Amino acid sequence: MNVFLSYAAADRELAAEVAAGLQDCGHRVWSDDTIPPGQSFSGAMAVAMREADAFVFLLTKGYARGEWARLESGVAIASGRRVIPVVAEAGAEIPPLLRDLRALDLTDPRSRAAAIARLCRSLEQPVAPVPLQAGIEAVGAASQALHVERERYDAASRERDQGMWRGQVLVAIIVVIAAAVVLAGLATDSIVVVAALAALAAGLAAVIGFRLGAARARDRR
Repeated sequence: MNVFLSYAAADRELAAEVAAGLQDCGHRVWSDDTIPPGQSFSGAMAVAMREADAFVFLLTKGYARGEWARLESGVAIASGRRVIPVVAEAGAEIPPLLRDLRALDLTDPRSRAAAIARLCRSLEQPVAPVPLQAGIEAVGAASQALHVERERYDAASRERDQGMWRGQVLVAIIVVIAAAVVLAGLATDSIVVVAALAALAAGLAAVIGFRLGAARARDRR
């Protein structure tokens, strides 16, 4: 059986252990380690996913943040073949499209060999056909889950941007105050002091205006 093994780059060592266990069971395992130098990554992955009889997803905390996570899980579910999510780290997030599937627990290193043996047996079981209506409902639920996830991600991004913006404004204010104190101590001509403070205030206003304009443009997207 051809098995497509999906994992995050940071989990390469664990993936190699799982791949070795599956190969001991007689399965042929594809991972990005098998791509020869100079060959297209996306092209090799497309061929491997087309030829795969089953898909195994090695889930850790960093997996769902990977660039390929949603793409690979979507292709796997659409293929109608065996798909097995494997939770390899406590607290790992399961991608939305895989949440309806029973996951295999691989978090305990002491029972890892037994868990891999169970994974081998699960791969050999026939895949039950999914009724058309159930498939349509599953796709709809997955689409909704992806939409919710996108909104959550956008909200977190906006909150992060606002935090950076508040920090930048605070720094700018501190700089203006510090410059005013220095100028007041060095300059004897009040007109010079006023002009310098006006220039600093204009610079601060320009920074604030730029940030607000960027925020509005981002909100319109």
